[in-house]
Amino acid sequence: MPLFNTPHNERYFAQVQSAFGIINNTSNVWAPAGAQLLRVNDGSTSITAVVPITPQDWKTGTRSSLPGIIGRRSASWSLNNVLIVPSGTAGTAPDIDALLQALFWNPPTPSVGISQTYTFNDSPVSPIPITLLKFTHGSTTLTQKVICNAICDQASFTFNQNTFEGSFSGTGFYVIDNDNFANEDTTGKCGLTAFPLEPSSPAIHGAIIPGFLGQVCYSTGATIPSFGTNPLDPTTAPIIGMSTSIRTGNILYNDGIYYGYPIASGGGPRLADLTLDFMDSDSSALIAIKNAAKSKTVLNFGVQISNTQAGAAGYTVQFYFMQVQLNIPSMADDTARIKTSFGASPAHTTAQANTDDCSIKFT
Repeated sequence: MPLFNTPHNERYFAQVQSAFGIINNTSNVWAPAGAQLLRVNDGSTSITAVVPITPQDWKTGTRSSLPGIIGRRSASWSLNNVLIVPSGTAGTAPDIDALLQALFWNPPTPSVGISQTYTFNDSPVSPIPITLLKFTHGSTTLTQKVICNAICDQASFTFNQNTFEGSFSGTGFYVIDNDNFANEDTTGKCGLTAFPLEPSSPAIHGAIIPGFLGQVCYSTGATIPSFGTNPLDPTTAPIIGMSTSIRTGNILYNDGIYYGYPIASGGGPRLADLTLDFMDSDSSALIAIKNAAKSKTVLNFGVQISNTQAGAAGYTVQFYFMQVQLNIPSMADDTARIKTSFGASPAHTTAQANTDDCSIKFT
């Protein structure tokens, strides 16, 4: 009788990749250094090889078709509802570091013993690729998958949930699996001669935090928001819903005459936006925000999520959105209250040469 698979036995790892189309290796055997176990929820993941068929459309003399040939190969992936967990030690990167590097096209900027800050960067030639590995724990016969050169083209974060989570997705060079590895060509094996084995004793860092403990504040002009100044809280303008979506513009080019796999990666325009839901009131803070939306006056927003309302060292995540031009709000009944919603509103940089539209800091 076959051994049946179950999602509860899956483990996902992420690793920053050193070379295009090549999984990190030592003598063509996967080198697991830096591969980090991710806390991914059930039923929320996908790693898929894209192997299209190019049909034979020539006039054969019948209306039936002949088998096609393999087209240009690539991959797609998504990790939804990934737990955003600070490391537990101030100044240390979180376990999702590889995902954030892929998102921001940039390693974090460290402040020793204090913080790790992720900001956008345009200077590298191409996005930071990562390797994503899915192992079925305790089995080598069930299907395991590895995506080489995963590029993050979109991420989203939803605040005010029971746990703090984010979702990441994108494309990739190719997906290998243990079932078919021996049949892949040299390029499709992504630099390996053996399929990777699951790390034996993976560590995780930090403790899960709720998505509703924290602070929100705003500022005007080009001033970075400061928590405690211009707060948006139950005494001013209570926020009852908040989310952000980041579209990176990162792409893989798969149109070259070479080996039928992607040939390079690059980046197009990116966009970070912010959605805000308020409990409607006559507060001066909310009226000021409504007026800014109508005049398209830019505002800057800071969001801090932690294991305490005030924030604790090693367990705090801060998001900054600069130069947000809010959309005109809608108002709707929400049980016994009115909800004022500012739909997805774009953030911008503070100056032409800057890339500070959105950043994430772990403290």
